[in-house]
Amino acid sequence: MAGCVQRLLEHDLALDVPAAEAAVPDGVDALVDALAGIGVRMATAERHRTLARYELSLAGVREPELQAELVRGGDVIRRRGTALLARLGASDPAAAAAEVAAVLDGLVYTALTRGPEDPATLAAWLRPVLRRVVAALPGMPSQHRIPCAARHDAAPDDQVG
Repeated sequence: MAGCVQRLLEHDLALDVPAAEAAVPDGVDALVDALAGIGVRMATAERHRTLARYELSLAGVREPELQAELVRGGDVIRRRGTALLARLGASDPAAAAAEVAAVLDGLVYTALTRGPEDPATLAAWLRPVLRRVVAALPGMPSQHRIPCAARHDAAPDDQVG
């Protein structure tokens, strides 16, 4: 199964990481768009790979060697995310990368299990959540801070979950 983990990592490094890294020079909004695109791809076109990753993660709970391989792969992605968020100004880029990865993973899991399934609807659901998360990271440029009154702009009926 370690070969499967390695193949998933290679795929992430070939597609998802470059998309996020290419967005950094254009700032926070471009990064949020890239992250939303990654989330959409993970829950739609790459659904089979995402499900395989989750199944491997569950197996890793019972198999320490597999768990170690999954952690190593996740660390590679998080190091790249750390560098990316440092370039954007995050004051603790390692913690920021871990937080963004956890939120995106949770959002993708929710999309897989509850929807939305339509890519445009999914992107519209992901974007504001990811924007709030990225904007709230310590050290991010102040023009991206969201006033408290605007943080919960979606009506309860518009929320997934």
